[in-house]
Amino acid sequence: MAFEATLLAGSPTPDAELDAALGLLGSRTVLFGHQSVGAGIVEGLRRQAQARGAPLRIVEARAGAPLERRTLAHAYLAQNGDPVGKLAAFEALMAASESAPPDVAIFKLCWADFGPATDVDRLFAAYQATFDRLARRFPRTAFLHLTTPLTTVQGGTRAMLKRLLGKAPYGELENARREAFNDLLRARHRGAELLDLARLEAEDPRGGLATHPVEGKPVLALAGENTDDGGHLNPAAQDRVAKALAVAIAKLR
Repeated sequence: MAFEATLLAGSPTPDAELDAALGLLGSRTVLFGHQSVGAGIVEGLRRQAQARGAPLRIVEARAGAPLERRTLAHAYLAQNGDPVGKLAAFEALMAASESAPPDVAIFKLCWADFGPATDVDRLFAAYQATFDRLARRFPRTAFLHLTTPLTTVQGGTRAMLKRLLGKAPYGELENARREAFNDLLRARHRGAELLDLARLEAEDPRGGLATHPVEGKPVLALAGENTDDGGHLNPAAQDRVAKALAVAIAKLR
């Protein structure tokens, strides 16, 4: 779709870019399908809009109901652990608004949708088939893809005991599966149509990246400074990701 994002001329400051992005976001109809990590990002957007006086209306989308225009309509999709069900729920939300579809549609899986044995290729095939159908059905909607969020990797005595028993600490193999899926997503959806949430989560406040080795290769992990529970973003990280999301929406064409 033609989604014009006219930011300030020249090289805007981060604050000016964010103000412009939030202003544009408030003038569009956006659908965001997610679960709990996404809810934190929505709260970050709410805080940023309130702090900057941006006219952003955030509502919860309802199954079977058309979208309210000029809102950020967010929806909790299916259940964690059922990624295919989430895809179906998102497709149903889009279908309910076929007469007046969103300007932008955003979808995100959760770290809880992946385990050590997740068949990444099969899941990605289902993911891509869903969005191929949606792109054909809704040619005027811009789709923004988010990489799957990560968790920290279990440490301490329990992790040591697991390794002694030949088992992987929690998060190690799971993050490897999440990142295998994310790499497929990065290869298929480049540039403005992808926001790399996983990398944003892995980046600590000093600009370093949290990684852990799996089979001799570094795998991204949620940086400890960005979470209070090992899986969800804390308020500071929510705000940082929310800013990135607003700017990413503004850059869509």
